[in-house]
Amino acid sequence: MILIVDDDYDIVLLMKLSLEKAGLSVSYFTDPLMALDTFRQTPSNYDLVISDIRMPHLNGYEFVRQIKMIRRDVKVILMSAFELMDAPNSFSNSDIEKFLEEPITLHKLNDTVLEYVRS
Repeated sequence: MILIVDDDYDIVLLMKLSLEKAGLSVSYFTDPLMALDTFRQTPSNYDLVISDIRMPHLNGYEFVRQIKMIRRDVKVILMSAFELMDAPNSFSNSDIEKFLEEPITLHKLNDTVLEYVRS
């Protein structure tokens, strides 16, 4: 299953529908604290986490740090229209599989996700 976290409901809904159309199972949240709580309850359910960087209550960097403390081997893709220049310095190469700059086409999203889910 894929966990998507973005504070913009329209974005997570579009991503969810697109990935489900590609045959993937998706769980999505607009609140990173709720997403973290859900992940904490069933971390083995998730193959991939996709998170925006700029979110209220818990930014994407901190969200990923906490996710990785729970399950070190989960794959992570970070997305943002901002701050990507700082992102590579925030994590080691083993923490994040990919950084995607928004806006991203649904086709590119699907291709990227399928690459990491099926690897």
